[in-house]
Amino acid sequence: MDFSYQPNCQKCPLATKNKIVGIGGKGPIPSKYMLVGMNPSREESEQGKCFIGPCGDLLNETLKDLGIEGIPRITNAVRCASKDTTQQTIEACRTYLCEEISKTQPEVILLMGATAIKSILPNEAKFSIAKLRKNIFKYFNTHVIVTYHPNFLLRGGGKASPSYEKFFEDVKWGWNLANKSIDVVVSETLDYRLIQDKEDLIGMLEYISKYDHIA
Repeated sequence: MDFSYQPNCQKCPLATKNKIVGIGGKGPIPSKYMLVGMNPSREESEQGKCFIGPCGDLLNETLKDLGIEGIPRITNAVRCASKDTTQQTIEACRTYLCEEISKTQPEVILLMGATAIKSILPNEAKFSIAKLRKNIFKYFNTHVIVTYHPNFLLRGGGKASPSYEKFFEDVKWGWNLANKSIDVVVSETLDYRLIQDKEDLIGMLEYISKYDHIA
């Protein structure tokens, strides 16, 4: 099983509401490009795998059209299925996500949807995705960009959704950034991490220990 799975997690009430808990990511480690979604669907929860079913199909089709299927690391901000993701569940899973980011060592992280934004860019969560798109933020030494979640696109018709072209552009942009094929201009924003407990602190220290300096 992938290290990012936490089948014995009891950090929040979701542990008692799902048969399979702590569903981690998929894809190569390390990877220069990482995609972070919201939380597993009920179908994904039952099978214990992230991004399968309609959301996974749409995302995989997009990656395939770009010629990068199977290259990015793909995961979720919250590791258990939930109809109503709360700040408690986001914070409970943040340690796992930070550890996964640390091990993946991406050049670029693409946050898909509000839940992922709340986890990694909490200071920006008050803004709409439409406003956050096409801005580059920082998570320590990693570039972070934002786009819509595939589930949002499915509600609007999938590839026929008015927002799909923007989603496609964002995924492509992130890949180009990861390959350093375009210039990077980082948005003016505060970059901070919420340290909730000892595990959060350890995860942060492990992450920054990989770098010679932190800007």
